Amino acid sequence: MKGIKRFLFLTIMMLFITACSTEAPNDEKNNSTDQTNDDIVQEEVYDQDNNNGTDKAENEQDNYPELSYISEKIDIDRYDLIVETDNQGSRVLFFTLDNKKYYKSVYIIEEQRLKLLDIDQGGEPLINGIINE
Repeated sequence: MKGIKRFLFLTIMMLFITACSTEAPNDEKNNSTDQTNDDIVQEEVYDQDNNNGTDKAENEQDNYPELSYISEKIDIDRYDLIVETDNQGSRVLFFTLDNKKYYKSVYIIEEQRLKLLDIDQGGEPLINGIINE
């Protein structure tokens, strides 16, 4: 009787360990995700290449109305724009130069509140208030 219990226990443990160590489904998921990410990157490059001469700054200002207020405080054409967050509630933008972040803007969409921070120099916000789109 003791031998049967031990045999059953070992069999169940071997099945459990075997089931837990199978990695093939995860590899397939990772490959499909990688391919999807590659497709997205290729689409973005395609969109940028097919811009047909339209000005990048004009497109950004249409998408981000807060840029007109930010451009009154800093020369936005000098910096690269990185969108950290853009969702229904808020948008966070970084203005970088040579991969160094100089300015950060936080825009609360519903309240139309804009804050522009000088990351490099610190100090008081350059903009901190409600804007009208």
